[in-house]
Amino acid sequence: MMNKIKTLTVLIALFAISFVNAQSHFCGTDQSDQFMTDLRANKKHFEQTRNKKRVERFIPVTFHSVATTQGEGRVNDALIYDALCTLNSRFEETEMRFFLRDINHINNTLIYSDSRGAQGQNAMRNFLSNNSVNVFIVDDAGAGVAGFYRRSDDLVVMIKNTLSDVNYTLEHEIGHFFTLPHTHRGWDQISGDPNIPNGGYDPIVHGDTVRIRSVSSSQSGTVPVELVDGSNCTTAGDEICDTPPDYGFGFTCSCCSMIFNVWDFNGDRIEPMIDNVMSYSDDCVPYRFSEEQSIAMMTDFDGTRRNYLRSGELLTTYNPIRESAELISPAGPIVENFNGVFFDWEDVPNAERYILKIDGDQDLEYIVSDSEFFVEDLEANSTYFWQVTPLNDYGSSCLSNDVRLFQTRAGTTSVNNIEGVTNVSVHPNPTSQGLDLNVFITAEYATDAQVSVFDINGKASIIQSETIQSGDNQIKIKTASLITGLYIVEVQTETGRLTEKVFIK
Repeated sequence: MMNKIKTLTVLIALFAISFVNAQSHFCGTDQSDQFMTDLRANKKHFEQTRNKKRVERFIPVTFHSVATTQGEGRVNDALIYDALCTLNSRFEETEMRFFLRDINHINNTLIYSDSRGAQGQNAMRNFLSNNSVNVFIVDDAGAGVAGFYRRSDDLVVMIKNTLSDVNYTLEHEIGHFFTLPHTHRGWDQISGDPNIPNGGYDPIVHGDTVRIRSVSSSQSGTVPVELVDGSNCTTAGDEICDTPPDYGFGFTCSCCSMIFNVWDFNGDRIEPMIDNVMSYSDDCVPYRFSEEQSIAMMTDFDGTRRNYLRSGELLTTYNPIRESAELISPAGPIVENFNGVFFDWEDVPNAERYILKIDGDQDLEYIVSDSEFFVEDLEANSTYFWQVTPLNDYGSSCLSNDVRLFQTRAGTTSVNNIEGVTNVSVHPNPTSQGLDLNVFITAEYATDAQVSVFDINGKASIIQSETIQSGDNQIKIKTASLITGLYIVEVQTETGRLTEKVFIK
């Protein structure tokens, strides 16, 4: 008895310390008997799923990126691609492959600030995709929660600062979408109501031997307390037998391994899977699903109620991006021209498009299909950071992007008019290194001109003096001295100048 008193004293001290560090956000998913209906119905098909579980399942997702009605507060699309990549990496062993159906930008303060309210719920229904998992990214999910799955509308809501977080919040809610309850079901509680105590095991209340037969919460109703010997595992707790009993220990301590010495009603010591995705704890990277949890999710996807996820165009090959982009240019810290800067990077295997992000005195973002882009929107004498995120339908690369710094000067590649010149064109464009460039000029009268070729940093690579005659003119430029890349061909007279971009490959 003395040893048990000492143990309980230690537990009380640990509880007092750890409760201060408990999670600030929780899951708001209702897990009453109505929520459990689908899991219970699917159990009869678990063995069938187990026999074919090596089959990859391709799951479309629509992310609804929500801002205020004024268009403020929306997350950057790059974060959504990162979240999708992270989701796939964390579900890798389940062989469930999530791909992007769409990013839907919504301006609606009711959804953004009150997604649990009646008006916010009604507004979300108007935006639901008919053939994908619907994930709404908002500012406030209500009641201090990080996210929730709502079975009645079959949608997931996430607050924007928990995308790809270390606590697997998106993965947790996707688990709910595919019927998984909390491993500590019955011991959970929606935080935020001062009249309702926090959930989880309380050493002061429950002692080191838990003698209650059932536990209740506003989130789950009354649930039988699961026993270690598995005798009631199909009807108690999360009703999944290969997840051991969990009385909300992670909720209490925010720990990743069991710090309490606790016995169940039969006197068997409890060893929970606190690092389970469907548990509550902080920073247990990597979290994990149990084998039967994976079977439960795949069985749900295979079922008739999920036919709509297979009704649209589906992918059939999983080819995630495994590399980040290697940046090429601008390579130096100084770019002489401000309104004509060529950005170039190496092709990334499996990338179908890229986000070019430029931050500094301006914040610019471009989605491009090639591994190069010419930007004419920068300002003179400004400092910028740039990075490239490779993308495909499975998200980004999940890797940190290389970031480069450069400063613009006041040089310009602006296209201006030349009085008396009606046309300037360059052929062939693009051209191969060593082949002549032909500059065709149509003029109304004769004039002297300077024809120059500038590289992407504004340095003159070729300068030729030419006499332009009235009518059509053809000027040859030899490219043998030029390396591959983007150049600016400039024709300048005393009455103005014209420029054309040309690419040498």
